[in-house]
Amino acid sequence: MAEGEEGGSVMELEGRARRLGSPVVTIGTVALLFALAASWRSCAREIVDHAYPLPPDGQPTEEWVARRARLEVLLHLDVSLLRNPLTALTILSPLLTGALAAFIPELGKV
Repeated sequence: MAEGEEGGSVMELEGRARRLGSPVVTIGTVALLFALAASWRSCAREIVDHAYPLPPDGQPTEEWVARRARLEVLLHLDVSLLRNPLTALTILSPLLTGALAAFIPELGKV
C-alpha cells in the first residue's frame, strides 16, 4: 500500500477526505437552497405587489383584498417558509444524506 504524508494509507486519506467533504457539500447545498427559497418568496411578493398595488386613495376594497389574498394563496405566500413541508424536505434531505454518507462509510463508497 502507498503511504501518505501522515503515515496512513492512501485509501485511509481518501476516506477521511470523503467524510470531511460530504458535510461541506451538504452545508453549501442547504445554504443555496435556503437562499433560493427566500429569493423565490421575495420575487413572488413583488408579483403580488405589482398585480395588486395599493389603490391611489390608500383604501383597499373588499374585492381588492380578496383578489390579492387569492394570488397569495396560489403562490403559497400564506404559508411561512419553515411551515411549508416541501421547503423543509428540500432543506433537510441533503442534510440527512450528508449525515448518512459521513457516518456510514459504506454509503459513501461508490
